Amino acid sequence: MGKEQSTRSERANYEVSDVCENGLFPGARGECLENAPDGVNLHLGCGAKRWNGFINVDMVDTADVVSDLKKLPFDENYADLAVSVHVLEHFYYWEVIPLLKEWQRVLKSGGTLVLELPCVNKIFSHITSSINAQQPIDVQKTWLALWGDPRSK
Repeated sequence: MGKEQSTRSERANYEVSDVCENGLFPGARGECLENAPDGVNLHLGCGAKRWNGFINVDMVDTADVVSDLKKLPFDENYADLAVSVHVLEHFYYWEVIPLLKEWQRVLKSGGTLVLELPCVNKIFSHITSSINAQQPIDVQKTWLALWGDPRSK
């Protein structure tokens, strides 16, 4: 447990650019997802960030597949990997379980779901720094970073 915990905290101190050459999302084991693994890979909630080797899915015109993330147009057991970066916090809490079940539906048995969510350490650091500097606390970097802004979906 101690070794696993120290590895996790060391990894948490990495900057994305320290891990990945092109600044894309580092995988859960520190590998770069800019180098897409073999198989069918979904980038769920891609926004304007298109990844090579992934099917980029979102409600924007630049996505490969324009779709609501709550009802994906893929068959069951379709994908080997699904990655969603800073998307989940933009849904209401009562939408999260059905959303994850939908994402699980399209993953193959033994497939991988990678989620990146806001970093609580950075949020608390912002709050502490603001208080110490007697500056207003930015809701974008605190409340909305923790819970997201469902109006932005």
